[in-house]
Amino acid sequence: MSDRNLELNQEIIFDAEHETPLPVQGVEIGVNSDEGLPEVSLKVAVDGPSYEEIEGKNRFNLEKRWRGEMTGEFLSDRPLYLELMLQPDRIPDPIPEDLRIILSPEYLQSELWLALSIYQEVNGERVGYDTFWKRANLTELTQAFQMGAQALETLFNVVQEGLEGALSEAKEGKFTQFMRQLEEWTEEEDERSLESVVREFFHEDDWEFIQLKSGLLQLAFQGDNGRWRCYARIHEADKQFIFYSICPVAVGEEYRGLMAEFLTKANYGMILGNFELDFTDGEIRYKTSIDVENDRLSLALVRSLVYANVTIVDRYLPGIVSVLEGSPVSDAIERVE
Repeated sequence: MSDRNLELNQEIIFDAEHETPLPVQGVEIGVNSDEGLPEVSLKVAVDGPSYEEIEGKNRFNLEKRWRGEMTGEFLSDRPLYLELMLQPDRIPDPIPEDLRIILSPEYLQSELWLALSIYQEVNGERVGYDTFWKRANLTELTQAFQMGAQALETLFNVVQEGLEGALSEAKEGKFTQFMRQLEEWTEEEDERSLESVVREFFHEDDWEFIQLKSGLLQLAFQGDNGRWRCYARIHEADKQFIFYSICPVAVGEEYRGLMAEFLTKANYGMILGNFELDFTDGEIRYKTSIDVENDRLSLALVRSLVYANVTIVDRYLPGIVSVLEGSPVSDAIERVE
């Protein structure tokens, strides 16, 4: 076992490009290597409102089903400490000598870190809870991340079964209460984040994508009539998924009135989604979206929104081009409809 730890006394901003950046107080960053397998850990302190933000929006992968039994009660007049671990597949290779490099914006995205423990020190005792991520074997966890979401679910079930086996040897008490919590996790197994569903869909359909920031993916699509950029935007708090196709041609000022007429006619009667024109720069995009409040986002819903979107853009792109080439709007619409 080799350890490297660096004490911190500085503010750290997670999700700096997010709609709600998350400031925390860095306490310590460290690297542990067991049989060559590295683990990057980070200890931070937060106040009560920040913890409510973290818990409410499942930052640091702190979904309810991953949380263990709470011991004691948090006090409002003192900080809470979070022990975090960088996802195994995100650890830089080689790990830099200066560990502060890991505090760069590239790594300071909350979805890249796993919350291991959340606690306070109260009267010399530790109050709080551990998570599944702390109980799981690091080697198994690394392999599961490499294999994807289904492997993580399998690992969760294996850990749960192991705890159930130990239950027969345990006395009635805290361990039994902990098992009841595990049963609640199992009942909520389908409560996945929207982003995890969206990412799984693109992985399964072999779409390459770039994670621009939390909740925003960039992709590209090749249709019969052109190639263009796409963006998948996820609003976890509002339970919304939006998919955009960006038209590969921009509209000059002299054509924006005609293009607005063309897109208005195209939108009329459109069942799923709509075209949008930015009059400031001439950008055209097509949007499909869904709100799953009090429901869940499935792979089938993502597939429907994504392919309906790119199919419409591929269909109408020749009409858009023909308007820019001087064709009357009526002729351009007739060409594609």
